[in-house]
Amino acid sequence: MVHQITLGKLKSADRPYSILYDCMKHLKEVNMEYFEHLKFAWSIAFASFIHGIFPGLFSNYVTNKITGSPPRYRVDNIQE
Repeated sequence: MVHQITLGKLKSADRPYSILYDCMKHLKEVNMEYFEHLKFAWSIAFASFIHGIFPGLFSNYVTNKITGSPPRYRVDNIQE
């Protein structure tokens, strides 16, 4: 059973908004498994946080991750 959260608007004509559905859809779009995506996202978040405090550190890390290092992680490499 999927628990759905209704936020007062419908995402489609017959289905209330579902966070779980959107999460699974995003993972499918980026072709990643949950923990693989978690590691990828947290590594970017951590590097961005450190870079904000010490601008000289991780200056290219996030850019390289997002633009394709390795190419399968490219943000524009979305599969429909």
